[in-house]
Amino acid sequence: SVSEIFLVSNLTIEETMVLLTSKNRTKRKLRTWTMRTIEWIFILAICVLVMLSIVPLYVSPVSPGEAKIDSAPREKKLSVQMGTDKFLIIQTSHPDTGSTLLSNLLMGLFDPVDADYGLLRFHNGKKQWLINDRPHTDIVNGMNLHVVKTHSIEIRNMAALFEPYFGDNVFFIRSHRCKHDPQCEMHNVLCIKYDHLLYKTSEDKKKVIDGVASTVTSMISKRLKSKDMKFDVDKAVRRLDNMDSVTAQKADPDKTSKEYFKEATDTKYGIHANHKGQSKTWRKKGTSPQAYCNTGAKYTR
Repeated sequence: SVSEIFLVSNLTIEETMVLLTSKNRTKRKLRTWTMRTIEWIFILAICVLVMLSIVPLYVSPVSPGEAKIDSAPREKKLSVQMGTDKFLIIQTSHPDTGSTLLSNLLMGLFDPVDADYGLLRFHNGKKQWLINDRPHTDIVNGMNLHVVKTHSIEIRNMAALFEPYFGDNVFFIRSHRCKHDPQCEMHNVLCIKYDHLLYKTSEDKKKVIDGVASTVTSMISKRLKSKDMKFDVDKAVRRLDNMDSVTAQKADPDKTSKEYFKEATDTKYGIHANHKGQSKTWRKKGTSPQAYCNTGAKYTR
């Protein structure tokens, strides 16, 4: 009390009042500072929560050949891990290795008879993977394809792209003309020698189809729930017959330029003008088959 302070300290009443007033002012300042500090901490916490709820995490744009695909689907994963009948074959041959023949053979085995050729590529302008200029997600939204073709060698990236839809059941099949292709040693890659796809007669064609069907189904059935894979050799024969017919129709020995090759294209079978014999015309100065294979080595790590 005031009297106690006065008696103990022998201060005058005026001095005592000044002392009490100073102490009270200090306490008020301390309380005010404490309350403002609490208010600022509360406001900061609210701001952090709001930012986390409305601002998406930033993913640096990357080139398709360097990092994981930034266009990979963000939807909830489907339950399609090992032990399902759902699968996708990505035919990933290098140019001028019988890739179109192999794609049509595989489509004949596994896809509807009227299916259009599916070409998978990375669109640099749109920064996304497309199948026939449609988003790659359409593979499970109406395209009804088990087989697509690409000349890309980014096998790990493409596997990650389709893993949300097919789980581990994404298989890569390639025809090649190399002495050694490092990517053929990857666990989900099956390589078929170019020479094993050549035929001249109907009997040879049937043997080629039977051989590919046996090898491919053996690889895929090990992963699927059903060991009895459904495929149609007769449909594959018809598709290759039709492909060969279109190839013959588009052959023009007087027009062997790369420009004409690109312009005259059949979308059902993926056939270009003068599709056979490219290695003897404008491709002569292009990249060799072995050089293509050597490039793939960096994508095996």
